[in-house]
Amino acid sequence: MRKITKTINTNRITILKWFFVIFFIIIAGRLFQLQILEYDTYSSYAKQRITNKIIQAKRGRILLKEGESGKFFELVSNVSLNLLFADPLLIENPDDVAKKIAPLLFEAAKNQHKACGENERCLQTKLETQLIGKTSKDGAKDEEETLSEEELKNIFTAKITTKIAKKERDFVLLKIGLLKEILLTVQDLRLSGIYTKEDYIYANPLEIINPRESAERLLPYLSEYSLDNLEFSLTKRPNRYVKIQNKIDFETAEAIKKLSIKGLGFIKEHWRNYSEQDGENYYASQVLGFIDHENRAVYGIEKSMDDTLRGKTGVIHADVDVSGRTLASRSSTIIEEAENGSDIVLTIDHVIQNTIEKFLKKQVLESNAASGEIVIQEPKTGKIIAMATFPGYNPNKYGEVYEQEEIYLNQEDLKNVYEQKNKEGSRYFLYYNPGYRIEIFKKNEKWFTYKNKVGIRAYRNPIVSDIYEPGSVFKAMAMATAIDAKEVNPNTIYRDTGPLEVDNGDYTIHNSNHKYYGSVTMKEVLSLSLNTGMAFVAKKLGPSTLYEYLSNFGFGERTNIELSDEEKGKLTYHRRWLSESDLITKAFGQGIAATPLQMVNALSAIANGGILMQPYIVDTIISADGKISETKPQIIRRVISDSTSKIMTAMLVNSVETGVANPAMIEKHYVAGKTGTSQIATGGVYEKGDGSTIASFGGYGPINDPQFTILIKINRPRKSPWGAIEAAPLFKKIAEFMFNHYHIPPDKSVPDS
Repeated sequence: MRKITKTINTNRITILKWFFVIFFIIIAGRLFQLQILEYDTYSSYAKQRITNKIIQAKRGRILLKEGESGKFFELVSNVSLNLLFADPLLIENPDDVAKKIAPLLFEAAKNQHKACGENERCLQTKLETQLIGKTSKDGAKDEEETLSEEELKNIFTAKITTKIAKKERDFVLLKIGLLKEILLTVQDLRLSGIYTKEDYIYANPLEIINPRESAERLLPYLSEYSLDNLEFSLTKRPNRYVKIQNKIDFETAEAIKKLSIKGLGFIKEHWRNYSEQDGENYYASQVLGFIDHENRAVYGIEKSMDDTLRGKTGVIHADVDVSGRTLASRSSTIIEEAENGSDIVLTIDHVIQNTIEKFLKKQVLESNAASGEIVIQEPKTGKIIAMATFPGYNPNKYGEVYEQEEIYLNQEDLKNVYEQKNKEGSRYFLYYNPGYRIEIFKKNEKWFTYKNKVGIRAYRNPIVSDIYEPGSVFKAMAMATAIDAKEVNPNTIYRDTGPLEVDNGDYTIHNSNHKYYGSVTMKEVLSLSLNTGMAFVAKKLGPSTLYEYLSNFGFGERTNIELSDEEKGKLTYHRRWLSESDLITKAFGQGIAATPLQMVNALSAIANGGILMQPYIVDTIISADGKISETKPQIIRRVISDSTSKIMTAMLVNSVETGVANPAMIEKHYVAGKTGTSQIATGGVYEKGDGSTIASFGGYGPINDPQFTILIKINRPRKSPWGAIEAAPLFKKIAEFMFNHYHIPPDKSVPDS
């Protein structure tokens, strides 16, 4: 019995030994297969834990200097909001998740557009853009059919479902910030699944047939990648990150977190905050521009200086876990350092800007005008001290330009309502005269219009982007030309006997008040603002000389100030002046078009001794590493002599003290100035009636050492058409403020009372 038991135990031990031998042979074989035979395959799997992650750059601020203290005031800064993202591989039921979070996101979006009030069209158009990306040209949606709220909710929910149901990546950002030449070269490769847009390259791995071959051909243009890493980026693999919505407020983010949905997460993002936007008082909004919901720079400094402000996005080569999170225990390599954007300090004086914004708004409303602009420049340097436009907008809530209000139309008004039909429906316009109209909207037998009267045109900066016929303010430049060319002097006599017929009687030159003064000097021609006297000046000069001087004053060319969308104006070459009227009318500001910036810059040239300066609004650029780059005043050219400048200043002072510009006269200070009243031309014909003119005034002071040049433009005033009534008193108010602000002592003897 013992022998049998012993034999059985021996057999068990033998079997166990052979079992372990065979087991270790299998393990060794498997290790040999994994480590030797299939090394390349599993090495590539290991590399799948390595990814390129974007390092966001922080956008630079826009600053102002605080007076003499040298401290900076943050006009534009950054704030943090939440971005909601999803990991599709962790979401079991995309449709159920979308139905839970879509209502919360929808309500949060509605709260961002409270300015629309009860205007459903305004709200729906803004939500369509934000939630489903529906856009129209220049952001104007008034021509398009809007969706009902229920339709929009359904589309939005379906869009979220589609996003989070994608289990494989169909978008891989490869590189941003590329030059146009490189983008065009990559386009020429015609690689399936490889795309270029704006300044970046991206891939859709689902469309790439041979990732290795595509990587080899792309590698010369993406040198920060190794061939293996680039191939991996182009290879199909699970989709671990989907952006759902950004700019989510804290309360909404917390509500979504409480749902405890596996696969959802939040990250912080930086967005712009524009300070000094108080209620309906909008501070330098057209100067600043804004960053839209797609993080694009739109209008103003934000757009024109975007490359400087936005910095440079970086890339980090990092080990990640299966959820795409960077592993702290593994090494990371920064392929490209992120460079934060530079801060930009504007030349604008904080106090002056704030004051003239209020002055301008009050004047436009009192004048019952369509709009208005003021620009103030330092004549010696060319820097812009203030730049204001009314109406403005709030860059923090730029969608408010769509806000509407009800208007009441009487029977006479209804006769001036015209319907414009198109395939999308009808648009309605209320005409105040043949050229001036506002868009109105009909709803339930009631009429509405944009609260700001202009809609999205509020985004534009008309001081650089709109041109106009400047009218009689332009006489200052024409008279300066004639004096500098020695064709006339202040005492040259002109016999003003009545209207002038030119072009064989086809055109008649009248004085604005239809009065004629007999023998008058050039000094009186300017102070009385006589069109007939300026016709005499123009004939003395001739086309070639007048054109040369006006070109030297900067008309017909952009100033190249650091603002977007600048117009160059209109000054046709003198050989195209085919009639006598083409010459004459330019001398009193007709037949020529300029921007307000060109006008103030030309007046500054008269004020500062005859030198045209380069206008600028960026004072300093401060890079992220603290390097400071200051803008230095730059002379463009001499336009008139210093002696002509002094003569013109004396003549313009006389215009204020004794002439039609007298409403601008200041009790304790001499100022130089000129009124302007110009008719608005529509379709080549000058409008007539209320609201058909531009009332303006241009001037400077103090006269012995000019510190400021002011150009005021009131568009379509309906209270009075005249610059002397609508613009000159406003100049007086602003100039008095400037003298006090700069602590400039009086230069005029005031008689004892």
